[in-house]
Amino acid sequence: MSLRLFIRGAMLLAWLWLGACLVAPYVQAVNLEDAQHVVTGTLVKLDLVEAKGVLNTDLGDAILFDIPKPELFERLSLGSRVTIGIDRSGGADKVIGAAMADILASPTHGP
Repeated sequence: MSLRLFIRGAMLLAWLWLGACLVAPYVQAVNLEDAQHVVTGTLVKLDLVEAKGVLNTDLGDAILFDIPKPELFERLSLGSRVTIGIDRSGGADKVIGAAMADILASPTHGP
């Protein structure tokens, strides 16, 4: 009985894992298609009242953007490393609180 239950549980987990692997690339592609530009850098200006912000990239470029959804930036502060999706009108419509390169380079994800 317990072996049969174990096999069914393993099969269920395998199907869930397979489904997640097949859906994840599609979800990421849709999110990136929506954004006109994706930029990573450090927040140097964040004014939620005026709905404006400035991001400095690692190359030293200043990227100006509008903030149509202030709730995306409420938990961030100046100096935060972020990745921002900027739409065609110059508005930041997607925000990730840590740069993907920083996450991958962290000691817990090393070889």
